[in-house]
Amino acid sequence: MDILIDRIQRLRTAVSELEAILSAKTGRLPSAVIKELQDAISESLSALYAPVEDLRWRRLDQLDTYQQAASRAVDPYESHEVMPLRHDGFLTFAHSTPEMHAIYANELDERYQSYAEGEITIDVFIDGEEGYDDWLLENLNNLVRVLGYEEGGDAEIERGSIWRRSRATAQFAGGEILDRLKKAERALELAQLELRQAEVDSKEAAAVNDLLSALEAVPRACVRVGSILVIKFTQGGESVVIVRNLTQVELHAVGRFPEIQRNPENVLQALVMAVSELQREMEEGGESSPGLTM
Repeated sequence: MDILIDRIQRLRTAVSELEAILSAKTGRLPSAVIKELQDAISESLSALYAPVEDLRWRRLDQLDTYQQAASRAVDPYESHEVMPLRHDGFLTFAHSTPEMHAIYANELDERYQSYAEGEITIDVFIDGEEGYDDWLLENLNNLVRVLGYEEGGDAEIERGSIWRRSRATAQFAGGEILDRLKKAERALELAQLELRQAEVDSKEAAAVNDLLSALEAVPRACVRVGSILVIKFTQGGESVVIVRNLTQVELHAVGRFPEIQRNPENVLQALVMAVSELQREMEEGGESSPGLTM
């Protein structure tokens, strides 16, 4: 939308220059002809610009509605960067509140370091029509490979609605793994922006966009690749996609209580409760920190 408005504004500038040229040729063209041309240009611009401006205002109203809905959807976390999806609904990021930062302080580097240690867990919950689940799993597996991992062993699979848990082993050195992870996280941040292809032209961006496209056909899902958690459900008749980059203690919580990922609508609330339970156990047991299950 902003790109289209910018182009129209450039067209306005070009028209102004054209009008200046017409004015300079008053000796060659009758004034009535010049006036007719100027009126035609002005009417064409108004006809072009008015609906775009109206659409822009309606889009702003929609974003305001989505921002309020996103705050409810990610509670008790904070919503960050609300972006409309292609067809309906929105994508947002669940960020830690200031109170959570006190608990998760200095864990970001530890989370990245954990990726370099060689193995991650992939959890998938899908509640949708048969056939779409295979497409989603195919794109998820592609993202895992792009991040530099290879699944090994037999995955734990339960049918009905699908629940799958598997492990993947790093195929590259730690530095390469971290670089790929950060590119994928950046791709998620830019996934719905108009300039995403130009700004994140990479295998990681393509894999992220393919995964989000596959999610469009699934009404409810919860997908975790290591520390990247993507949640999909419907709220008020519109799609909600939430991305959360899990902290060290949250990784341990989903490893200890994986069943919380089977209820996409409440997974964030359940995650906070699971972290609180771990903290209570640590205090009672005198432990300094929980072990990590990626």
